[in-house]
Amino acid sequence: MLNIDKNTTLEILLAGAIVTNQLSFVVAYGDRWNTAYTHGSFYAGKTQDTDAVSLLPNLKTNTDFRIIEDINVINEDTADATVIIRAKTDNEYYTVIIVTLSAGETLQYTSGNGWKVLTATGEIKTSASGGGGGAVDSVNGQTGVVVLDTGDISEVTDKKYVTDAQLTVIVNTSGTNTGDNAANTTSNSYADGKVSDTAYNATSWDAVTGIAPSKNAVRDKIEAMDTAIALNTAKVTNATHTGEVTGATALTVDKTAITNKTAVTLDGADYVLFSDTSDSGNLKKGLVSDLGGFDDGDFVLVSSFKSLYNF
Repeated sequence: MLNIDKNTTLEILLAGAIVTNQLSFVVAYGDRWNTAYTHGSFYAGKTQDTDAVSLLPNLKTNTDFRIIEDINVINEDTADATVIIRAKTDNEYYTVIIVTLSAGETLQYTSGNGWKVLTATGEIKTSASGGGGGAVDSVNGQTGVVVLDTGDISEVTDKKYVTDAQLTVIVNTSGTNTGDNAANTTSNSYADGKVSDTAYNATSWDAVTGIAPSKNAVRDKIEAMDTAIALNTAKVTNATHTGEVTGATALTVDKTAITNKTAVTLDGADYVLFSDTSDSGNLKKGLVSDLGGFDDGDFVLVSSFKSLYNF
């Protein structure tokens, strides 16, 4: 039961501006003075957005207090509206109830039954009667028709959120793979193309960083290299040579090799190849000018030179 004395007023206001229509209210009340009591009086009005409006007329001078029998606040707007009903005593405000009404809903108070919300079709939506709890004012800071998702609720210990990609990893994780591949009983990497058994190829393998070679492919390449290395290591003879240099183990320069070369006019500054008997017959080079018979750019072959080059 709501009783209002001479020093108290009951006000209504909205938490925000309406979209189209102000909300209507109707209050049924009775006045009491001394032992007399009159009831069945009505007072009606409309909200004024966030400005407070009195739910009741001023008390008569001879009235001791006013008994509130019924209050009905109807949301005639086209959007949700948060209704605040408060008492004002000696310039102090005391909230009685805060309720968000959807379009068409009614906030209703009846003496002895308390507060409730009726849907647009007249059904009870919530109840605050008796010893039960009041209607929910807000959920996670939201009012009206509240829809919550994971973005509205913070993580806590052992209660974490995962992305869709992470969920896929978790679902695919088992004892045979790490979860980032499709489940299978052999090699996940082969199935997903992360490992290739293709034989080594300098062109197709170049710059490939997302696929690893299998052990088998690497082994095959190493085996081929080992074979070539072994053959080269074991080689004790040269391949048979032909042409101006012949032979296998020991190579021989054809003595006519120089004969086949183009003849030129020698100059004193040119070099010739000779066998140095003073140095175990090792080949050396010497200036043409050191040979006998050279004069003024003309070269006269001496017998020893003829013999050396088989002229």
